[in-house]
Amino acid sequence: PTSIAGKEYAIIRTFLNNHDHIYILGTQNGTNVTVYNTAGGVVASTSINAQQQLYYQIPTTETYYRIVADKPVYVWHVGGFGCEQGGAILPPIDICTGSTQVAFARTSTENFYIIMMVRQGAETGFLFDGAVRNDLFPPAGFVPILGSDWSVARFGSFDTVQIAGGSHFIEN
Repeated sequence: PTSIAGKEYAIIRTFLNNHDHIYILGTQNGTNVTVYNTAGGVVASTSINAQQQLYYQIPTTETYYRIVADKPVYVWHVGGFGCEQGGAILPPIDICTGSTQVAFARTSTENFYIIMMVRQGAETGFLFDGAVRNDLFPPAGFVPILGSDWSVARFGSFDTVQIAGGSHFIEN
């Protein structure tokens, strides 16, 4: 549904051996789209129509890309770790408020990574399974998304001592 399409997105690079992939889909004719890199530089600025698609790669040298459009667009992100890939439609950061609590399960002993996006000012005091764990999620690991109210971080690779197998709960 176009009601969930937004005008601003943050795409946080994952841990693929290569670059991540971004697909931007226009919902209206004459949509202006600008893609910014981690340093705030313009990667691309172009116009698309409804049902037209743009494709970009996030190189391994970047932490995130920020997309700003003047009309609603969808963003599909393909990322992963090593050579294993997955993809999802991203929630826009201009209309999505996110969650302050996240549950997950570690189901293997393979490399384990956590990617976080928080409102600026909320980079400290994460509770991990009920205890503050700034050693796992150090506030200095967060990078502000220039031009927005958000910060992002990429944490890992966690071993099974740091994050054991089983269910876990993170809250802020």
